[in-house]
Amino acid sequence: TTPAVRVSFLRATAPAGADFALWQTGATGAPTLFFSNRPGTTAPQVFGLRRGQHAHFNWGFSQPGHYRIHLRLEGS
Repeated sequence: TTPAVRVSFLRATAPAGADFALWQTGATGAPTLFFSNRPGTTAPQVFGLRRGQHAHFNWGFSQPGHYRIHLRLEGS
């Protein structure tokens, strides 16, 4: 149950005024937000993956343009 990989959102470089988000959609269709560069976000900005876990995530960008997403991955 201990995460084998810890993924942390550090920062995003985005077009002026643009937002980035990473989330999952549950079985009921409700989204769980993990990362966002929007000021004041309540996203946890970190999650863990267990050994052998299979997961899908949605990446969202509010405007066209170039985004640079900085993540830290720590594993055991």
